[in-house]
Amino acid sequence: MIIDTLEETNKRYWKKMLNLKNKLKEVLHSANQSRSRQSTESLSRQSIENHTWRESFTLFNNDHHKSFKFSNSSVFIDEDESTWDSWRVKMNNKLQTNVDHFDNENICIVYVISRLEDDAAEHIFAWRWHDASHSYILIDELFEHLKEIYDDQNKNRKCCREYNALRQANKLFNIFYFNFMKLFSYLEYDDCTLMNDLQNKINNRLQNALSICLKDFTTLHCLKSFLQSMNNR
Repeated sequence: MIIDTLEETNKRYWKKMLNLKNKLKEVLHSANQSRSRQSTESLSRQSIENHTWRESFTLFNNDHHKSFKFSNSSVFIDEDESTWDSWRVKMNNKLQTNVDHFDNENICIVYVISRLEDDAAEHIFAWRWHDASHSYILIDELFEHLKEIYDDQNKNRKCCREYNALRQANKLFNIFYFNFMKLFSYLEYDDCTLMNDLQNKINNRLQNALSICLKDFTTLHCLKSFLQSMNNR
């Protein structure tokens, strides 16, 4: 399916380019005849070519207002779960941000498969070659298949254990809070719970500073900013 799609795309491309080439010849021929009759209205061959190609590519390339094309995401080579998580986010961002560069589901599928290597690529190819009915119709089907293989089903349980054990101790607050934020992003805790937990996890010096503070913190962001400022003193 992928090869057939690419061949059809190439055929349509070269057919359009052939039409543009013929149009260019016609314009040049007409310009040469006009130049021989009226030298005062002559145009240089280069200017005619430039004008013709600008017009041709405007007709041929209706996507001249496409979005800025972001660089390709990194290649996924089947490592640990953190690599899979970050790769999946980057791929989704690429496809969503440059959606006008991916005209259909097949192009999305071909692109995503091109960003797989080693065991990850071999698994997808083997799975598809084993049974032709395994061909993907939608890009979400490919992502779901990869998720079944590489997503850690025990991630929430592991994050919960690490979150409960997390303490600032002698760490800088920014380093501690980065780990705090990374873990709670996987957990469904509200701001009130997170604020209470944060106050219990910071070191004694920041807890003392917080106890004598008369401010009423209503959001996690405000509490974090205050603790950050205290830690920098």
